[in-house]
Amino acid sequence: FTVGYNDRGQLGDGTTTDRRIPQPVAGLTRVTAIASKARHVLALRDDGTVWAWGSNSDGQLGDGTLSNRLVPTLVAGLTGVLAIAAGANHSLAIRNDGTVWAWGSNANGALGNGSTTSSSTPVRAALTGRFTAVAGGRLHSVAVRADGAVFTWGQNDAGQLGTGSASAFSSTPVQVVGLPAVPVYQVATGAGIGHTLALLTDGRVFAWGSNARGQLGNGTTGPFSATPVPVTGLNLH
Repeated sequence: FTVGYNDRGQLGDGTTTDRRIPQPVAGLTRVTAIASKARHVLALRDDGTVWAWGSNSDGQLGDGTLSNRLVPTLVAGLTGVLAIAAGANHSLAIRNDGTVWAWGSNANGALGNGSTTSSSTPVRAALTGRFTAVAGGRLHSVAVRADGAVFTWGQNDAGQLGTGSASAFSSTPVQVVGLPAVPVYQVATGAGIGHTLALLTDGRVFAWGSNARGQLGNGTTGPFSATPVPVTGLNLH
């Protein structure tokens, strides 16, 4: 079910009419996960296929076109998917072999395949190893390897890649530096200028990137941190 703004068909009900009451997404059942960041939505079904609808200006729906979709459309050539994530104008998925795939806008390298060419169908990110979690920011992406290491790629103007510097961007994945020697379990991203969060297996949370609004949670504001800092004040028990 979806509700809210619908100018690009992101509610998936076959219209562009805004809704104040939740409406069922047309023809979509057996869904195990959903993801959305701006004006497109992804859904993962229990058969490992991914469906998408809404804005498709950069190919973020992955159906081989640049046409908006008012109802779910199948992401082309992608099966055996275990996890999905959405950036503002790009999308990500992890397959059951641990590989990471991405599609949509790539002007800032958010697809992680070593280029800045956008793609309307999934392309494999240049990662080695088996990956278990993924997240999409406004212009960057994050993935967790099975050993708990974290890799990032895409826009880095606010240090959201966590490499220790704020460079323009990276079109290939780079490992986050400065995290404790504790495996990371899950990652998340903000939708604004760019920040990233990591949940460690011991329950601690670290954050890096833009801090203009205090989004790093360490008791300070701005402008950014290019390396992870601990989020303070959380009750870990």
